[in-house]
Amino acid sequence: MKKEVTLKKICLKIANNMGYKPEFIEQICYIFINEIIKEIKQSNQVKIKNFGSFYTKKYKGRSKIDIKYQNQKSVDDYIALRFKVNSRLKQRLKDDYRNGKIKAYEEK
Repeated sequence: MKKEVTLKKICLKIANNMGYKPEFIEQICYIFINEIIKEIKQSNQVKIKNFGSFYTKKYKGRSKIDIKYQNQKSVDDYIALRFKVNSRLKQRLKDDYRNGKIKAYEEK
């Protein structure tokens, strides 16, 4: 079973590697995340080199049939947040998986 890694734990690791206080690194991480959120809210695509891209995608509203209650429902237009993994990172993860360096995450 895989363990959950929080932002706080990642910041602590960064702080230990760089010799800074964890609170300082955590503050930087939250500023970084908030800047990404601001850009996404403005419908901008955020590309992080060698990692991936965050972007929004619009979906049109539609009608759907609720099988359980046997009626038709309307779904309004909505926007979804998407993330596309960088092709190099994706290939690196695939290679590491094939070589046994990492294991795939499995749900309970």
